[in-house]
Amino acid sequence: SAQIGWQASWFGGDLTTRTALFHTKVSERFHFVNNHIGARGLARGAELEAEYRLSRLWRLNAGAGWIDANFQYYRYGNTDPTPPMPGAPERTVLVGARYGDAVGWYGTIDAYRVSEAESAQEISPKKRRPAYNLVDFRVGYRKDEWELALLVTNAFDQTYLDRVDFSLNDRFYDTRYRLGDPRRTELRWQYEWK
Repeated sequence: SAQIGWQASWFGGDLTTRTALFHTKVSERFHFVNNHIGARGLARGAELEAEYRLSRLWRLNAGAGWIDANFQYYRYGNTDPTPPMPGAPERTVLVGARYGDAVGWYGTIDAYRVSEAESAQEISPKKRRPAYNLVDFRVGYRKDEWELALLVTNAFDQTYLDRVDFSLNDRFYDTRYRLGDPRRTELRWQYEWK
């Protein structure tokens, strides 16, 4: 496994970027075959994050991730000799905005896009998690000792699959789907003793 990262500032510090590249070889990966022979694979990808300061109170942020993970040896009755490995989605994208200073009113909003992904060791459309979008936001007020905030995650109450599992018994496959968290609203108050 190898990883390299780079962080930089531009335009007098108004723009900051963070980049990471990784390359990982996987050996003896478990997968469902009659005798459970270990599989081998390769995962490589990149991540990029950027934040731009528009003014003293406004900032924009964005990020993108890409991963290419495939089996190189996979002893299974599948037409593709190098099917994708289950796990992280191939592409993720984030865009957001920040408003506020160290003290006073502030707000944040973030929108996420996650591509479809394989969720089980058995490569099958029934085990694939579809792509989805999420939006989170936060509004609050800060003082030196305390903070009051309203947080909303999955603001549009998007229904999406977080995980797909399956088990094999004597007669059939049992597929189980776990939905992602629904919209959650939280009112939070924090106080710091000094």
